[in-house]
Amino acid sequence: MNRLRIVILVLLLLWLVSRSDRFLVVDHPQKADVIVVLAGETDKRPARGLELLQQGLANKLVLDVPGDARVYATTYADVARRWADA
Repeated sequence: MNRLRIVILVLLLLWLVSRSDRFLVVDHPQKADVIVVLAGETDKRPARGLELLQQGLANKLVLDVPGDARVYATTYADVARRWADA
């Protein structure tokens, strides 16, 4: 009985993985109320968020950064402020 459950779970997992492309949208931006830029890849994500903002895809941009983390002597929040001022 346990083997049957495992086989069913594995088959279900494989089916979900094979159909996952229908749920995943890669770089197909559409108009939204707000653009949310999650923390990470600070050399790319904020710039892409600002690019989408300038294209008029939203009126607001939210940058998610940890407040106490530092890049050299600058906090991530200061980096986010600089991106927003650019």
